[in-house]
Amino acid sequence: MQFLYFIPGEQIVTPALLETTGLAAIFSGSTGGTGGNNNSENIGTIFNKAVGPNGEAGILLASSKSPSVPPEKLRYDAEVQTWIPPNPDDEDSPRPYWIGFYTDNPPTPADLARDEQLDGEDVQMADGNLWHVPHARRFTFKSFERYECLLPRRWGLSPKTGHIEGNVLEKYQKLWELSGKIAEIRLEPWLGLEKPTGEEKTKLMMWEAWEITAIAIGTNYRVGFWEVMALALVSDKSLTALFDAILDFASLKKLAESLTSKKNGPDDTSAGTSGDEDLIRATPPPEPMNMQ
Repeated sequence: MQFLYFIPGEQIVTPALLETTGLAAIFSGSTGGTGGNNNSENIGTIFNKAVGPNGEAGILLASSKSPSVPPEKLRYDAEVQTWIPPNPDDEDSPRPYWIGFYTDNPPTPADLARDEQLDGEDVQMADGNLWHVPHARRFTFKSFERYECLLPRRWGLSPKTGHIEGNVLEKYQKLWELSGKIAEIRLEPWLGLEKPTGEEKTKLMMWEAWEITAIAIGTNYRVGFWEVMALALVSDKSLTALFDAILDFASLKKLAESLTSKKNGPDDTSAGTSGDEDLIRATPPPEPMNMQ
Protein backbone atom coordinates (compact mmCIF):
# COMPACT_ATOMS: atom_id res chain seq x y z
CA MET A 1 0.00 0.00 0.00
CA GLN A 2 1.06 3.61 -0.51
CA PHE A 3 2.16 6.10 2.12
CA LEU A 4 -0.47 8.35 3.66
CA TYR A 5 0.21 12.02 4.25
CA PHE A 6 -1.69 14.48 6.41
CA ILE A 7 -1.29 18.24 5.92
CA PRO A 8 -2.97 20.23 8.71
CA GLY A 9 -5.02 23.28 7.88
CA GLU A 10 -5.36 22.57 4.14
CA GLN A 11 -8.46 21.57 2.18
CA ILE A 12 -7.29 20.92 -1.39
CA VAL A 13 -4.19 19.62 -3.13
CA THR A 14 -2.47 21.97 -5.58
CA PRO A 15 0.94 21.86 -7.29
CA ALA A 16 1.94 24.89 -5.22
CA LEU A 17 1.04 23.10 -1.99
CA LEU A 18 3.07 20.03 -2.95
CA GLU A 19 6.01 22.26 -3.80
CA THR A 20 5.93 24.28 -0.58
CA THR A 21 5.53 21.20 1.63
CA GLY A 22 8.31 19.33 -0.16
CA LEU A 23 6.02 16.57 -1.43
CA ALA A 24 6.42 17.42 -5.12
CA ALA A 25 9.31 14.95 -5.31
CA ILE A 26 6.92 12.17 -4.33
CA PHE A 27 3.87 13.08 -6.37
CA SER A 28 5.40 14.52 -9.55
CA GLY A 29 7.70 11.66 -10.46
CA SER A 30 10.85 13.43 -9.32
CA THR A 31 14.03 11.74 -8.18
CA GLY A 32 16.79 12.78 -5.85
CA GLY A 33 15.97 11.89 -2.26
CA THR A 34 15.09 15.23 -0.66
CA GLY A 35 14.38 16.91 -3.97
CA GLY A 36 14.95 16.44 -7.67
CA ASN A 37 13.83 17.01 -11.22
CA ASN A 38 10.70 15.78 -12.90
CA ASN A 39 10.73 12.79 -15.19
CA SER A 40 8.02 11.41 -17.45
CA GLU A 41 5.96 9.84 -14.67
CA ASN A 42 2.62 11.42 -13.95
CA ILE A 43 1.62 10.08 -10.55
CA GLY A 44 -1.06 12.34 -9.15
CA THR A 45 -2.83 12.21 -5.80
CA ILE A 46 -6.03 11.10 -4.15
CA PHE A 47 -7.19 13.02 -1.10
CA ASN A 48 -9.93 13.48 1.49
CA LYS A 49 -10.76 16.25 3.90
CA ALA A 50 -10.30 14.77 7.35
CA VAL A 51 -9.39 15.23 10.96
CA GLY A 52 -5.83 14.02 11.31
CA PRO A 53 -3.60 12.51 13.97
CA ASN A 54 -3.18 15.90 15.69
CA GLY A 55 -6.95 16.33 16.08
CA GLU A 56 -7.02 19.19 13.58
CA ALA A 57 -8.77 19.46 10.24
CA GLY A 58 -6.73 19.11 7.06
CA ILE A 59 -6.29 16.82 4.09
CA LEU A 60 -5.23 13.20 3.86
CA LEU A 61 -3.53 12.32 0.59
CA ALA A 62 -1.84 9.39 -1.06
CA SER A 63 -0.40 8.52 -4.44
CA SER A 64 -2.88 7.53 -7.11
CA LYS A 65 -0.28 5.12 -8.47
CA SER A 66 -1.32 1.47 -8.45
CA PRO A 67 -1.67 -0.23 -6.05
CA SER A 68 -3.60 2.75 -4.78
CA VAL A 69 -5.18 3.18 -1.36
CA PRO A 70 -8.85 2.09 -1.48
CA PRO A 71 -11.16 5.09 -0.87
CA GLU A 72 -12.48 3.59 2.37
CA LYS A 73 -8.92 3.31 3.70
CA LEU A 74 -7.98 6.92 2.95
CA ARG A 75 -8.81 8.02 6.48
CA TYR A 76 -7.14 8.49 9.83
CA ASP A 77 -7.38 5.47 12.14
CA ALA A 78 -4.95 5.44 15.04
CA GLU A 79 -5.70 1.80 15.91
CA VAL A 80 -4.41 0.37 12.64
CA GLN A 81 -2.06 3.06 11.35
CA THR A 82 1.40 4.35 12.29
CA TRP A 83 1.88 8.12 12.08
CA ILE A 84 5.06 10.17 12.33
CA PRO A 85 4.60 13.83 13.36
CA PRO A 86 6.06 16.77 11.45
CA ASN A 87 9.22 18.63 12.42
CA PRO A 88 8.54 22.19 11.20
CA ASP A 89 11.12 23.66 13.56
CA ASP A 90 14.03 21.76 11.99
CA GLU A 91 15.97 24.53 10.23
CA ASP A 92 17.94 22.15 7.99
CA SER A 93 15.04 20.07 6.68
CA PRO A 94 11.62 21.12 7.95
CA ARG A 95 8.69 18.79 7.30
CA PRO A 96 5.24 20.38 7.87
CA TYR A 97 3.20 17.21 7.27
CA TRP A 98 2.54 13.88 8.96
CA ILE A 99 3.65 10.59 7.36
CA GLY A 100 1.49 7.52 7.87
CA PHE A 101 1.00 3.95 6.74
CA TYR A 102 -1.05 0.93 7.71
CA THR A 103 0.97 -0.79 10.44
CA ASP A 104 0.31 -4.31 9.15
CA ASN A 105 0.76 -3.33 5.51
CA PRO A 106 3.62 -0.80 5.15
CA PRO A 107 4.69 0.34 1.67
CA THR A 108 6.94 -2.12 -0.15
CA PRO A 109 9.34 -1.73 -3.09
CA ALA A 110 6.64 -3.11 -5.41
CA ASP A 111 4.21 -0.43 -4.20
CA LEU A 112 6.67 2.43 -4.69
CA ALA A 113 8.62 1.42 -7.82
CA ARG A 114 9.07 4.05 -10.51
CA ASP A 115 8.12 3.26 -14.09
CA GLU A 116 11.70 3.89 -15.17
CA GLN A 117 14.31 1.85 -13.30
CA LEU A 118 18.06 2.32 -13.63
CA ASP A 119 20.25 -0.78 -13.79
CA GLY A 120 21.83 -1.90 -10.56
CA GLU A 121 21.45 -4.68 -8.06
CA ASP A 122 19.01 -5.77 -5.38
CA VAL A 123 20.00 -4.84 -1.85
CA GLN A 124 18.27 -6.12 1.26
CA MET A 125 17.55 -3.12 3.44
CA ALA A 126 16.75 -3.18 7.15
CA ASP A 127 13.04 -3.81 6.49
CA GLY A 128 13.95 -7.20 5.00
CA ASN A 129 12.85 -6.24 1.48
CA LEU A 130 15.00 -6.12 -1.62
CA TRP A 131 15.37 -2.63 -3.13
CA HIS A 132 16.93 -2.20 -6.57
CA VAL A 133 19.84 0.19 -6.06
CA PRO A 134 21.38 1.79 -9.18
CA HIS A 135 25.05 1.42 -10.07
CA ALA A 136 26.54 4.92 -10.26
CA ARG A 137 30.23 4.29 -10.97
CA ARG A 138 32.69 1.46 -11.47
CA PHE A 139 36.46 1.40 -11.04
CA THR A 140 38.12 0.84 -14.41
CA PHE A 141 41.53 0.35 -16.03
CA LYS A 142 40.18 0.99 -19.52
CA SER A 143 40.80 4.74 -19.76
CA PHE A 144 42.65 7.61 -18.16
CA GLU A 145 39.60 8.16 -15.94
CA ARG A 146 39.65 6.23 -12.69
CA TYR A 147 35.91 5.55 -12.77
CA GLU A 148 33.43 4.59 -15.44
CA CYS A 149 30.12 6.45 -15.18
CA LEU A 150 27.14 4.07 -15.08
CA LEU A 151 24.42 6.73 -14.89
CA PRO A 152 22.55 8.14 -17.93
CA ARG A 153 24.46 10.91 -19.67
CA ARG A 154 23.82 13.45 -22.38
CA TRP A 155 26.51 13.95 -24.98
CA GLY A 156 27.42 17.18 -26.71
CA LEU A 157 30.17 19.67 -27.55
CA SER A 158 31.74 21.48 -24.63
CA PRO A 159 31.60 25.29 -25.04
CA LYS A 160 34.88 25.45 -23.08
CA THR A 161 37.00 22.86 -24.88
CA GLY A 162 35.15 22.12 -28.11
CA HIS A 163 35.43 18.42 -27.31
CA ILE A 164 32.55 15.98 -27.15
CA GLU A 165 31.65 15.39 -23.51
CA GLY A 166 29.07 13.31 -21.71
CA ASN A 167 27.45 14.95 -18.72
CA VAL A 168 25.38 13.05 -16.18
CA LEU A 169 21.72 14.03 -16.46
CA GLU A 170 20.88 16.71 -13.93
CA LYS A 171 18.45 14.56 -11.96
CA TYR A 172 21.24 12.01 -11.30
CA GLN A 173 24.05 14.53 -10.74
CA LYS A 174 23.80 14.46 -6.94
CA LEU A 175 24.06 10.67 -6.90
CA TRP A 176 27.12 10.83 -9.14
CA GLU A 177 28.84 13.39 -6.89
CA LEU A 178 28.10 11.53 -3.67
CA SER A 179 29.17 8.20 -5.15
CA GLY A 180 32.62 9.72 -5.61
CA LYS A 181 32.82 10.45 -1.90
CA ILE A 182 31.77 6.89 -1.09
CA ALA A 183 34.48 5.59 -3.42
CA GLU A 184 37.16 7.60 -1.59
CA ILE A 185 36.12 6.06 1.72
CA ARG A 186 34.93 2.60 0.81
CA LEU A 187 36.78 1.55 -2.33
CA GLU A 188 40.09 3.36 -2.72
CA PRO A 189 41.62 2.20 0.59
CA TRP A 190 40.81 -1.37 -0.49
CA LEU A 191 42.65 -0.72 -3.75
CA GLY A 192 45.66 0.72 -1.96
CA LEU A 193 44.94 4.20 -3.29
CA GLU A 194 45.33 5.96 0.05
CA LYS A 195 45.77 9.72 0.08
CA PRO A 196 49.34 11.01 0.53
CA THR A 197 50.67 11.30 4.07
CA GLY A 198 49.61 14.54 5.64
CA GLU A 199 46.57 15.00 3.38
CA GLU A 200 43.31 14.93 5.28
CA LYS A 201 41.28 11.78 4.69
CA THR A 202 37.73 12.04 3.39
CA LYS A 203 35.11 11.52 6.08
CA LEU A 204 31.43 10.77 5.77
CA MET A 205 29.01 12.13 8.33
CA MET A 206 26.13 9.87 9.32
CA TRP A 207 23.54 12.31 7.98
CA GLU A 208 25.36 12.21 4.63
CA ALA A 209 25.09 8.42 4.63
CA TRP A 210 21.35 8.75 5.22
CA GLU A 211 21.08 11.31 2.43
CA ILE A 212 22.93 9.04 0.00
CA THR A 213 20.59 6.19 0.92
CA ALA A 214 17.54 8.32 0.20
CA ILE A 215 18.92 9.60 -3.09
CA ALA A 216 19.98 6.16 -4.30
CA ILE A 217 16.70 4.46 -3.38
CA GLY A 218 14.71 7.49 -4.52
CA THR A 219 16.15 7.07 -8.01
CA ASN A 220 14.14 3.89 -8.58
CA TYR A 221 11.34 4.40 -6.05
CA ARG A 222 8.93 7.18 -5.09
CA VAL A 223 10.55 7.90 -1.75
CA GLY A 224 12.59 10.67 -0.22
CA PHE A 225 14.58 11.08 2.95
CA TRP A 226 11.57 10.99 5.28
CA GLU A 227 10.01 7.92 3.67
CA VAL A 228 13.30 6.03 4.01
CA MET A 229 13.42 6.98 7.69
CA ALA A 230 9.72 6.21 8.23
CA LEU A 231 10.31 2.65 7.02
CA ALA A 232 13.56 2.42 9.03
CA LEU A 233 15.44 1.11 5.99
CA VAL A 234 18.90 1.99 7.29
CA SER A 235 21.18 -0.25 9.34
CA ASP A 236 24.97 -0.56 9.42
CA LYS A 237 24.74 -3.72 7.31
CA SER A 238 22.31 -2.27 4.77
CA LEU A 239 24.42 0.89 4.41
CA THR A 240 27.49 -1.16 3.54
CA ALA A 241 25.55 -3.24 1.00
CA LEU A 242 23.95 -0.15 -0.54
CA PHE A 243 27.30 1.63 -0.90
CA ASP A 244 28.80 -1.45 -2.53
CA ALA A 245 25.91 -1.56 -5.00
CA ILE A 246 26.33 2.12 -5.91
CA LEU A 247 30.00 1.40 -6.71
CA ASP A 248 29.32 -1.95 -8.41
CA PHE A 249 31.83 -3.36 -5.95
CA ALA A 250 30.80 -6.92 -6.87
CA SER A 251 32.33 -6.55 -10.35
CA LEU A 252 35.62 -5.35 -8.90
CA LYS A 253 35.78 -8.18 -6.36
CA LYS A 254 35.02 -10.67 -9.14
CA LEU A 255 37.91 -9.25 -11.16
CA ALA A 256 40.19 -9.47 -8.13
CA GLU A 257 39.29 -13.11 -7.58
CA SER A 258 39.89 -13.88 -11.27
CA LEU A 259 43.31 -12.22 -11.29
CA THR A 260 44.32 -13.89 -8.03
CA SER A 261 43.24 -17.27 -9.38
CA LYS A 262 45.30 -16.79 -12.55
CA LYS A 263 48.32 -15.62 -10.58
CA ASN A 264 48.21 -18.62 -8.23
CA GLY A 265 47.26 -21.19 -10.85
CA PRO A 266 49.48 -24.01 -12.13
CA ASP A 267 50.07 -22.27 -15.45
CA ASP A 268 50.89 -18.93 -13.92
CA THR A 269 53.20 -16.74 -15.96
CA SER A 270 53.97 -13.05 -15.80
CA ALA A 271 53.77 -12.62 -19.57
CA GLY A 272 50.81 -10.66 -20.83
CA THR A 273 49.68 -9.34 -17.45
CA SER A 274 49.03 -5.67 -16.94
CA GLY A 275 49.99 -5.49 -13.29
CA ASP A 276 46.33 -5.10 -12.31
CA GLU A 277 46.65 -7.91 -9.78
CA ASP A 278 49.20 -5.84 -7.88
CA LEU A 279 46.65 -3.05 -7.48
CA ILE A 280 43.55 -5.05 -6.71
CA ARG A 281 43.46 -6.71 -3.32
CA ALA A 282 41.54 -9.92 -2.74
CA THR A 283 40.68 -9.01 0.84
CA PRO A 284 37.52 -7.14 1.77
CA PRO A 285 37.69 -3.50 2.92
CA PRO A 286 37.90 -2.81 6.63
CA GLU A 287 34.73 -2.52 8.68
CA PRO A 288 33.19 -0.29 9.74
CA MET A 289 33.50 2.55 7.25
CA ASN A 290 34.98 5.89 8.24
CA MET A 291 31.81 7.64 9.37
CA GLN A 292 31.13 10.09 12.15
